[in-house]
Amino acid sequence: MNFNFLISYQQFRAAESYTRCLRTLFTDTYRRCEEHLTSFCGLRFGEASEVNQQKCFRRLWLNQKIGNSADEDAKLFFAKHQSCLQRQRKLLKRKCQNLLSDVCINHPIRVIKTVRATMESMEPLLRTLSNFRVIHLVRDPRAVALSRKLFVGYVRGIYSGNDTDTIMKEAKLYCSTVVRDIKARQRLERDYPGKIYTLLYDDLVTNTNLYLEQVYEFLDTTPPYSVVKWLSTHGRMNSKINKTSEEIAKQWQNFISVQVSEQIIESCREFYQLTRYTWDL
Repeated sequence: MNFNFLISYQQFRAAESYTRCLRTLFTDTYRRCEEHLTSFCGLRFGEASEVNQQKCFRRLWLNQKIGNSADEDAKLFFAKHQSCLQRQRKLLKRKCQNLLSDVCINHPIRVIKTVRATMESMEPLLRTLSNFRVIHLVRDPRAVALSRKLFVGYVRGIYSGNDTDTIMKEAKLYCSTVVRDIKARQRLERDYPGKIYTLLYDDLVTNTNLYLEQVYEFLDTTPPYSVVKWLSTHGRMNSKINKTSEEIAKQWQNFISVQVSEQIIESCREFYQLTRYTWDL
């Protein structure tokens, strides 16, 4: 999984020692734990079979035991991974945790962004932490599929077939994953009202100021002046590629044909019904 600590520049400077410590552990030791599961679970969507992905989901997120005798190899992978993580937690706590404790205690909001977490994994946190909040960010599957296709790295071209098949399969896989998350989120919203905020990326980039205010209101506060100022001067344009946020969000329209778009909409029909997109498909 990918975890990024989202903190202001001042907070980052205050926590610089912790960041260096954390990076050292990630670079030197933490990724060794992932190696125990890479061949079985894969590192990104689509690298492992759907059967293996389901087993990894149940074991790693739902903490369910793998009891089938045919899964001895899988249990060995998970056991080695868990043992490795336990060692890393002790190392992290001993070497790094105290460097950040004061910074976290002195700030009312602490934010973690996770790319791979599921809504099921949020339930224990919602149940345990009274002031815990979840922001569920969802994006158009056509944009996600294109992003994965263009990703520069080992995941490119993992699907056989032509480019159209690759995009369609990526979109279908993404939709099935997010639909499961949305249904879990709807259940959690009933059990924990007011604790979860759903945000559509495509809406966010078209009216950033509005959603900025709503997100901070959800967190029972107001946007800091520094954030508002930065957004007004830098938030609309990516200077590296000279494109606005809206252009980046909609660039899939330049790569995906109308026919493929319609096929993705059909295969992701439940996703679009659940997300209730407000613009033309």
